[in-house]
Amino acid sequence: MISWSGRSLAVGTTVRRLHALACAVHAVAALSCASSDGAFRAESPQCDATPRSLSSVTPAVNAFHTKDVWMHVASNAEPGIIEGAPLVSVDSGEVALDGLRVDDVRAVEQTKRPARLWGLALALRAREQSWRTVHVKEAWPGVVAYRFGADVPAAVVKSVIMTAGHAGARRGSVLVAIARERDARSAMARLAVDPLMIAEPHANLLYVHVAHNLVEYAWNWSGANALSRVALDEPDASRAFGASVARLWQSEGLHRDPHDGRFDQAIVHVDNDVRFATLVAQLDALCAARRIVHETGRDRNVCALTLNVAED
Repeated sequence: MISWSGRSLAVGTTVRRLHALACAVHAVAALSCASSDGAFRAESPQCDATPRSLSSVTPAVNAFHTKDVWMHVASNAEPGIIEGAPLVSVDSGEVALDGLRVDDVRAVEQTKRPARLWGLALALRAREQSWRTVHVKEAWPGVVAYRFGADVPAAVVKSVIMTAGHAGARRGSVLVAIARERDARSAMARLAVDPLMIAEPHANLLYVHVAHNLVEYAWNWSGANALSRVALDEPDASRAFGASVARLWQSEGLHRDPHDGRFDQAIVHVDNDVRFATLVAQLDALCAARRIVHETGRDRNVCALTLNVAED
């Protein structure tokens, strides 16, 4: 378990900390290039919307359509994106916020140990303050979108998501693609994935552990009851996992009524060296469990589980 506070916080060497802080200062300075609604303006002569090193990352979520960007093609994602949410992109050892480089994760990639990313944390706090100056009477939504490269290790994924959570962005969406039936082209979609900040006591939980070639899971696992297992090297393994989770939720899930705004919870533990491509496939499979939610006069078919990534 990682401690994010006090002297127990392992952040790496002083050089890396200063480097991250310098990146954050650069990001804060770039906020002067923001328009009145908080969106990044590429047309300003003093604002460079092109990422310093992440050439495949575009400057804003609603402009995220570069052909060279890898994204998982999902079967159970929510279509569309959250308009205006900051985009955190991670690839090639670097972290960008709305296209601007703010942190470096090469040390985390090497050690395979999650750590708090100071540059990203400060940049997200600055983004929040910028938003609050415009939306004075509104509550900060705390929503962020993530885009990870296929080979990014889970240690980095957890570092990014937990850093964002402690920086006030406690609701997240991993960007994925969905295949359109008519032309087979991909469209933007999202999987809601949040950091596990505080586990609800006595909650109705689905325990999930993702390893390289195996996923283990059980409802309200205490260590005494048996875990179900799916070997990920088997054909259609993720689909089989999703079908099993859907059946399990049908028998164990508590929140089924369309007017019930609460959701059953899946806590996902993942080994630090697991590739993001493996992890996101299992997150997608978890949302094979579906339910109907009644919202403002209409019914929506949504993921029956809230997905929380644990920091251990």
